[in-house]
Amino acid sequence: MARGRRRIRRPRLARSELLPAERLPVFLPAPAGVDREGLPAPVDSFIRLGAPQPHAQRDRPLQLRLAAQEVRTTETTQHIVGAFQHFDYINNWNLEFGAQSIGAGFLTRMQTKGGYDLRAAVHANAVLMAGVSSPYSGFTGREYDYGPGVGLHFEASFARNGWPWLSVRHDSYFINTVNGPDSEHLVTVNRVRAIAPLVNDIGLGLEYSFSYVENRYADYPDQKARTPQARIFASWGLD
Repeated sequence: MARGRRRIRRPRLARSELLPAERLPVFLPAPAGVDREGLPAPVDSFIRLGAPQPHAQRDRPLQLRLAAQEVRTTETTQHIVGAFQHFDYINNWNLEFGAQSIGAGFLTRMQTKGGYDLRAAVHANAVLMAGVSSPYSGFTGREYDYGPGVGLHFEASFARNGWPWLSVRHDSYFINTVNGPDSEHLVTVNRVRAIAPLVNDIGLGLEYSFSYVENRYADYPDQKARTPQARIFASWGLD
């Protein structure tokens, strides 16, 4: 007679681990006791914070986890602190900006009855080097100003039963030019995205973003630019 197998109950927080990896932007490994032996080795995972997003757009900055430590893990909550490396790029009508930075971050995830999933993260970063498009390239002969600085990032998302209904994001950067004209640059970007399901894994999304750049020069007039953008897109599952 075949011996019956003992069923192991998985914590409710780990249900989303059953989704395909490309559908699940997990920023944490499975909770303690769920088929894993501690946190993965450093520099082993790229992060796409937020609820599962079946659409094909990948326009958000990239984050690489360098090290992480769980602060609290239960059946419905998960908190982590860690060190991260960030690769950011912005390109619109008034601004082209790229930066690499490292910093500390706090990430949290909470699930409630009814399939509700809330995730959030906040990062404080040291910008190692950034390039900001120069509004005075015709006078200086330079397309970009380069320098280090500091950055702040916040992101949150809300999902229900695996569907990413709403996400918000804020990024701020302050850059001091060391290679170029004597100048400072303030860059901020805010984004709001909502996706409504239509049928199966097909959805209709709306995204609004607003960027602001302030260029402060010692030898030229200061410049400010605001760029609002809105777009409608279709989303679909790829698995």
